[in-house]
Amino acid sequence: MIDKPGRKALFTGPVVPGTAGQTRGHGAVVLPESIETALHAGLGGDDSARINLAGLPEEFRPLAVSINALLEKKEEEKQALKSRLAEANAFLKGSDTIIQQNPMPILIVDPQFKITLANAAYAEMSGIPIDQLSGKKISDFKIVSQKGSGLRQAMQEKKRISGEVAVELPSGTHILEQYGIPLLDRNDAIESILIVYNDVTRQREGEEEIRAQMENIAELQRQSETIVQKNPMPMLVIDTGMKILTANEAYLQLTGIDRSRITTMTLRDFRVHNQKGDGIKKMLTEKVRVYGEVTVEFTTGIYILEQYGIPLTNEKNELTGILITYNDVTEKRKEEDQIRNLTETANLEKEQLAQSARELGEALSAMAKGDLTAFVEAGADDPLHAVKNDYNASLTAMRALLADVA
Repeated sequence: MIDKPGRKALFTGPVVPGTAGQTRGHGAVVLPESIETALHAGLGGDDSARINLAGLPEEFRPLAVSINALLEKKEEEKQALKSRLAEANAFLKGSDTIIQQNPMPILIVDPQFKITLANAAYAEMSGIPIDQLSGKKISDFKIVSQKGSGLRQAMQEKKRISGEVAVELPSGTHILEQYGIPLLDRNDAIESILIVYNDVTRQREGEEEIRAQMENIAELQRQSETIVQKNPMPMLVIDTGMKILTANEAYLQLTGIDRSRITTMTLRDFRVHNQKGDGIKKMLTEKVRVYGEVTVEFTTGIYILEQYGIPLTNEKNELTGILITYNDVTEKRKEEDQIRNLTETANLEKEQLAQSARELGEALSAMAKGDLTAFVEAGADDPLHAVKNDYNASLTAMRALLADVA
């Protein structure tokens, strides 16, 4: 044995069995049986053995105490090792459970990207039986597209990566968010890579559908804007507070108002001289299409406009705005007024002519019966003014001729 500092060697020479305290040839020391039994037990792996100090010769007690301490320490170390092994096994079992029971598809691949472990979620997603996945390589699956970092980067840089891959599997083409986590050994070398997938196929398909719908909506909005702006009919879009949101070029030309100013105005800023039919206020309460006619004053003059109001609603059928289309009927109404006036004048003249003819007819009838006093009035506005004057002159001449004869 090696002497401890500050303590003399307890004995020298080889240890041999025999009666305690006896010395055999060549300086051999005979150990007590209890010490020998404990040593043999310890050498056999039984660290629970202890030396009973009672009845042990005094000179062997320090040795027995040291052996007991050594055996106790070995037993503690063995128990600690067992505990660590149990913890490691529990951790491995827990890790395996976490992987196998995880709802997220998970693979573990070696540095050659060969699958060493796959969970049930991956098997279900891929359509490949779980017992057929082990040994396959990632390269066996066709990658349609890839975004972000790849698994080789995780291998080269020994750091976590994330990306997105579109991959063809027996169950179909899947779009997967891919997270690669390198697992290192004690020498900081990559032992394997843990790959976690998130299947976002439906989400991406939904996003694509939404994107297509948004593009379609944008195209419809562009077409609608073109229809409004390029329409030869004056048009306005107003909100529910009557504020003008937009006006097309035809409306600006009609009113003589600049585009930058029109969007600061409301319908209440225009002076309305007359209104017929339904007004815009009816639409605010009933959300129905309305038609009317307004006589309104602009900087360019007074116009008579047919007014068509179309409600603009959202998906909840809430009124969000109003599209108003105008038809300038100013000249048409003037022509209608002229025709009406001409018709009235013609009817009046017709009545005057009939009345004048009746008067003349009655006078002629009286004259034919010998009444030479049946003169008729011939006003300046009488349609038979000249004829009546001729009649009156003839009647006067006849009266004079008869007077001469008499």
